[in-house]
Amino acid sequence: MKKYSVLIFAIAAVWSLLLSSCGKNNEIEDPYLEVQLLTSEDSIWVGKNLRFSIDCDADFLSYYDGTGVPTNPDPRQTAIYGIGKGKSLNIEKKEVTWSYTDSSKREVVFIARNVGDNGETIKETVKRINLTVLDKRSYPTSVKIMDEESKASTGQRYYSYPAIIDYANQTVIFEVPEGTVFNKVKVNIVVGDGSVIASLNGVAFNTSEGPFMDFTNPIDIKFTAYNSEQVFRFSFVTKPGRSDKELLSLKFTGASSPVVIDRVNHTITSSFPFGLSKSAVVKGIVSPGAFLYSGKKLVLTKAIDLSNATFRVEAEDYSSETYTCTVTTDSPFTSFFFASLNPVVYASVDDALKTVELKVHPETDVTKLIPTFKGAEYSTVTNTSNNDSIVVSGKTKINFTNPVIFKVKPKVGTTVNYTVSVAKLSK
Repeated sequence: MKKYSVLIFAIAAVWSLLLSSCGKNNEIEDPYLEVQLLTSEDSIWVGKNLRFSIDCDADFLSYYDGTGVPTNPDPRQTAIYGIGKGKSLNIEKKEVTWSYTDSSKREVVFIARNVGDNGETIKETVKRINLTVLDKRSYPTSVKIMDEESKASTGQRYYSYPAIIDYANQTVIFEVPEGTVFNKVKVNIVVGDGSVIASLNGVAFNTSEGPFMDFTNPIDIKFTAYNSEQVFRFSFVTKPGRSDKELLSLKFTGASSPVVIDRVNHTITSSFPFGLSKSAVVKGIVSPGAFLYSGKKLVLTKAIDLSNATFRVEAEDYSSETYTCTVTTDSPFTSFFFASLNPVVYASVDDALKTVELKVHPETDVTKLIPTFKGAEYSTVTNTSNNDSIVVSGKTKINFTNPVIFKVKPKVGTTVNYTVSVAKLSK
């Protein structure tokens, strides 16, 4: 009887343990998993890194190529995210990247797992992402003629004419104005993802040969990708050019006044602050299809010396109009006044005579006046009547009992002296 009691007790203990284990496992919830493909479906190709957004609450998360044969160990047993038993993995909109390397595999599988006390998978949530893969990418996606650097070095104008790409007939055609020459042309080619330029007219493509090509005759360019190759014929055709050549607007960086364009007399005028050079980046707008030149060079993004500059607007048909540019320098004292006096006293400035004259009330104490001036922001102003001490606009007190000579030393240019005189009005 005693033996049976022991046996019954052992069975009861095992049964209790099993029930306890099942209860714990039943308490484990299904993992939460949401996956979104962020990579655009029209840009998936072999070798592409795919981006996914993952929202997950689980013990472990892994992903693998669902159409491939799992290696040993099973990829599903290797977590890309996991922090271990008794803890929680919570990923909110986290981005992950996966490299797509085999065109035969069109599915990515994400597995979120919650595990039991012994690490075994109890609950599992699976999300499958099907991929639409573009197999053939061996073609040019965009073509333009000549980049900024090439324009500056050659002065040619092909750059503004986009290419017409005919994918059905595998041709790339540039329509350019009559009179254009094609023996030294820079072509910038953007290829499809995963594609490369393999050859030109059957000769292996070598970028070290230089950026320019001779398009006097059509050129056959081969494009290859991982599973395809295509040959496109590049050629130029001419068309009548437009004759419009109006200079619509012009801006000089750093100028103190707007650029004035006289389209009747073909002149351009502007001014720069005293102390600055007359070199500036020029931004111009001309008629559609026309080009803006400074001398013999196209106006790009480099600074131009405007001291004796001429500008030429060249139309598509190569007719042109030339503008003469005149740039002046502002006075170092565009304004000069005593702000502390009531009313404020303003000076009369004569840049030809280099004089500054002010007239004040007869009872004004002229021994400690503070001048305020504008126009010399790019210069150093000193008082030669007081050992070349620096004069700071709106701060320095000066004795104007006698005329004072202000020396103005610009950052760029020649130093000038202005005589500042303060006279009292008659009582």
